[in-house]
Amino acid sequence: DWILRVDAIPESAAEAATNTAQDVAESASDSERRVAALALGAIVVSIAAAVWFGRSIVKPVRRLTDQAERNGGGRRGFEPLDRHGPPEIVRASDAMHDVVDNLVLLEAKGQALARADFDDPALQQQMPGRLGASLQLSMEVLSASIEERESLQSRLRFEATHDSLTGLGNRASLVALLGSRRHGGGLAVIFIDLNDFKGIND
Repeated sequence: DWILRVDAIPESAAEAATNTAQDVAESASDSERRVAALALGAIVVSIAAAVWFGRSIVKPVRRLTDQAERNGGGRRGFEPLDRHGPPEIVRASDAMHDVVDNLVLLEAKGQALARADFDDPALQQQMPGRLGASLQLSMEVLSASIEERESLQSRLRFEATHDSLTGLGNRASLVALLGSRRHGGGLAVIFIDLNDFKGIND
């Protein structure tokens, strides 16, 4: 009996080993299928998330790009950009609003200065943001320069036709006045001369 049992040990060990190997193979195959299914699920979820994220960024970026192109082309009438999407897009949209506001106001200020209309309300309006502060300073310097030039030209026009001591019209203004009245009604001119007045004056 003992010899028969000892002889049966290798067979039963082989059978047990075969059964265990088959169980391990089936278990490994199930695990492999589960891992593959999980990996496939993760890939699908990743692709869906990437598509959703891409769409959530692409639309606001496209609107921002369109707005930038319109402003670059000089068309500043625009509808406000949405404040939706990633924080960076929202900040870029806000910055675009500030730039457009500055451009619109800068254009109004430039037109007022070109007309030399220093009472235009646009010249008194402050420009928003740091860029606006810099542009505002530039516009104030330019405005002061134009006002100074206008004042100088006005003063030069006055001095060209008036005596600097008395403020009365000089010879140039008299000649211009006589020229303009030549073809009208009657005209009388009185000329008074003082002997040696130039010497006394000198």
